[in-house]
Amino acid sequence: MKSILIGIAGGTGSGKSTFTNRLKDAFHDDIAVLYHDNYYKKQDGIPFEERKKMNYDHPEAFETELLLDQLSRLQRGESAQCPVYDYSQHNRSDQFLTVLPKRVILVEGILVFADQRLRDMFDIKIFVEADADERILRRVIRDVKERGRDIEGVVEQYLTTVKPMHYLYVEPTKPLADIIINSGMNEVAFQLVKTSIEKIQTMFFWQKKEVLVTFSLNDFNRVKDILAANQIPYDWKTVPDCGRRGRRTLGTAFMDESVLRQYYLYVEKKEYERAEYLVKTVLTGGKR
Repeated sequence: MKSILIGIAGGTGSGKSTFTNRLKDAFHDDIAVLYHDNYYKKQDGIPFEERKKMNYDHPEAFETELLLDQLSRLQRGESAQCPVYDYSQHNRSDQFLTVLPKRVILVEGILVFADQRLRDMFDIKIFVEADADERILRRVIRDVKERGRDIEGVVEQYLTTVKPMHYLYVEPTKPLADIIINSGMNEVAFQLVKTSIEKIQTMFFWQKKEVLVTFSLNDFNRVKDILAANQIPYDWKTVPDCGRRGRRTLGTAFMDESVLRQYYLYVEKKEYERAEYLVKTVLTGGKR
């Protein structure tokens, strides 16, 4: 499965997360979303008070190598165990989030265009901009309400690192974008990007002549895991009809009729026999 990668960048408080989350809400599990913030480097050996003063807006603050590796895994049809950042502790948490490969992958962050290796992976680059006064006001409200920060700390961090780093590293990447929008709530821009993603999804599912495999909701995650473990590219979608020409389905013995028209998994035709064997094996507990 060759995924389409969409990078969404912009300054702090610009609305890039709002724009990203609107797309996520529109497509639910049909797309994958990775946040660059989750790839801040671990700082377990640094005291909390020192972590509060660190520069989190410099490219070196991120473990971008890990993000690059995990994006490559997703493009190969493998799942990725993505880190989770804890803003209240200014450190990466011990939790991980399993991200499954999807036809469309969004990558959001202030500096996702700053690293050329990462930038070159994106098929579409979107930059969300906003006036500086709007961005600082949004950041104060967000950091106090959602991230457990105090106003004094937010203002100090903004003046000492966020603002100067924006003009050094974030703003210069704006001309590198394919699309520049002036708000995360820009409805025209949102509909244009949403429509583009829908077209990408449609081309993949109905024009690539891939095999259609259907199963019950209960077995859905197990099947996806076994295909990913065996490096068989796949994608899935909820569609109302499995009767398309040129596609085959696994036997009805492995379907739940109550959800038959809900969950469908696609594998390439050249992988169908191997996928069929693995799926039937895992669903029957190894019995053929």
